[in-house]
Order: sequence, then structure tokens, then C-alpha cells
Amino acid sequence: MAGQVKTNPFTPGDGRPLALLLAGTPQLDSKIRKAGSTFAEWSRFLSIGRLLREHAREALLKPFGCAAEEHEHGAVKRALDAAQNYSYFIQLLGELLWDANSSRIDPRALSLSLPKFRS
Repeated sequence: MAGQVKTNPFTPGDGRPLALLLAGTPQLDSKIRKAGSTFAEWSRFLSIGRLLREHAREALLKPFGCAAEEHEHGAVKRALDAAQNYSYFIQLLGELLWDANSSRIDPRALSLSLPKFRS
């Protein structure tokens, strides 16, 4: 058994499971496989993909702690369009919007946040 544990690529020598999480690199699995890495032979790639629009909207608005009606609808739509329902982009743009105006999403907050988000 000890010999099997040491040669099992999913566990280090002491038998504990090993997990590696990477985020933000589209098609990472195909790039690693194409490079011929042995890592690809014993790993399993999972992708969370993009959020549904309603979930992206909830993720963007909920941290502000106010009703959706208190945000400017056009600014929210533009923010969601910019983030493309991608969870990391929702978090990043949400933080920038919070820093610009921590009470609600409005055109002014969006105009301050989008240039930083796109850079």
C-alpha cells in the first residue's frame, strides 16, 4: 500500500490528496495538453463557465445591500455587459463600483470604474 501511495500522481508521498486550482485562463486545459505536459495525463479539468445573466446581476448587486430598484438600470446593464457574466469580472468590476460609490451603481460610478476595469 505504501508503494502505491508514493507512486499515485494524485497524492504526495505522505498520502494526502493534492488539488491545484487555477482561474482566469480560458482553455487552459487544451494549452497544457498541447504542450505535452504529464500533468495533463493525471489531472481532471473542470470549468465553471459564465454565470447566467440573472445570477451575474445578483452577484453584482447583492454586496451593495440595497434593493435592485435603487440602482440605475442602464448603468447596471452596461456593467453586466462589460463583465460578460464572467464571475471574476463581476467581482473585479463590483469592487471598482463599490470604491467609486458604495451605495449604488449609477452612471457616475460606472464612468469612474470602467476605465480601470478595462486597463
